[in-house]
Amino acid sequence: MKTISSVLLIAVLAMCTQGTAATISGNVSYSGIQTGQIYIVAFTDSTLRVRSNIMAQLAAPGSYALSGLSDGTYYIASLMMTDSNGAIQPTDPWGGYGASGNLTPVSVTGGNNVSGINITLLDGTISKPNPFYRKPAVPNRTIPLAETTRPGKDPSIVYDGSSIYLCKHDAQNAPGAKIFKINPVTGDITTTYIISLTSSANGICWMGRLTYHKGAFWSAGGYGDPAGTDKGIVGVFKIDIATSKSSNQMPAAAGIDTTNEFGGIASDGVNLYVGVDLQNPSHDRGVVKFDPSLVSVVPASPFFKLNIRPSYLCYADNCLWAGVDSVLKMNPANGTTLAGYNLPGGAAQVYLDEMLWMYDQSDNTLKAYSPSVTRVSKGVDLSTPTSFTLSQNYPNPFNPSTSIAFGLPTQSTVSLKVFDLMGKEVAT
Repeated sequence: MKTISSVLLIAVLAMCTQGTAATISGNVSYSGIQTGQIYIVAFTDSTLRVRSNIMAQLAAPGSYALSGLSDGTYYIASLMMTDSNGAIQPTDPWGGYGASGNLTPVSVTGGNNVSGINITLLDGTISKPNPFYRKPAVPNRTIPLAETTRPGKDPSIVYDGSSIYLCKHDAQNAPGAKIFKINPVTGDITTTYIISLTSSANGICWMGRLTYHKGAFWSAGGYGDPAGTDKGIVGVFKIDIATSKSSNQMPAAAGIDTTNEFGGIASDGVNLYVGVDLQNPSHDRGVVKFDPSLVSVVPASPFFKLNIRPSYLCYADNCLWAGVDSVLKMNPANGTTLAGYNLPGGAAQVYLDEMLWMYDQSDNTLKAYSPSVTRVSKGVDLSTPTSFTLSQNYPNPFNPSTSIAFGLPTQSTVSLKVFDLMGKEVAT
């Protein structure tokens, strides 16, 4: 009953699909010995965390042009892919327009072209890898599923305490969907539910991400419009998978942008967490938290701001796990990021056996990953330390934020002060 845009993979693998508008151009130079495909990418986020589909390719150093740009501020970075298999390695030559960690913004206004944005590629190192580097994570468990589960679009999984449920629409804009009840140990399909999708009142128009809340399935998707329109209403609602009916329907409140609909959804047993875009001037992206028994709409606050609306969410171990291009572990009380894990963002859907689970459409398997690789406190053991430790901030250099990890053998009150190179205190 709907059309969902495919989520782009890492920025350097995406192709430009925008219409003709302004162009940013310049020259890419490199004096090293490597050879390979060169990618030039325009980001709207200076930390390069937000995926981009604005890209140009060069077979060798030389002039480039990024076309089809709408008005806005962009950050330009580039790398040379040297691996014969097309993988991105930490030693790839890379560079950006501006210093690493402090890229220079490039503004496009009035559709005017911008030229002279030159980049020099440098050989990366293990300690200073290119900004696109994501070392592939290896799953701890891989469970093949029956071929009957392969057809379908827009997969989502959820765990009810004993089984994993895989939901798929039959096709884009199809009038039906299926939910497969799966034994997480064997991968056997124990039950298949046929879901009828309709825009009628109390119907389900489409199912986005799912969660299990107070003994029932909930979705951040679209429910049937009582007026009987074909569009449905973007919102959060309870699903009866036996009857294909929706209830407890809550539309997005004023202040939430429904153009891209919702992201992931999770439950802590009392509250729901939903990935949203706001309609404020900054078009902030992140997570809202609310108790569905106390509200009639999905509110725009309290709001936890992230660089990108999380496509996947789950709640476990008293933490909120958010899936973007990787997995973030967050404090559910205030949205503070506790750690970041170099895992596929889709793994932030189910937490089971102390692992994060995802469905892999490419090979029709369930994959489980141990969240053991952190990128926030680089090289720091997250277990209780035996003595006081203060780690190097990461990333370094940075813009606009960095993380400083410290360890205490016992719980204590802490004052952490930051000084600049001249010894002036700049933050506490």
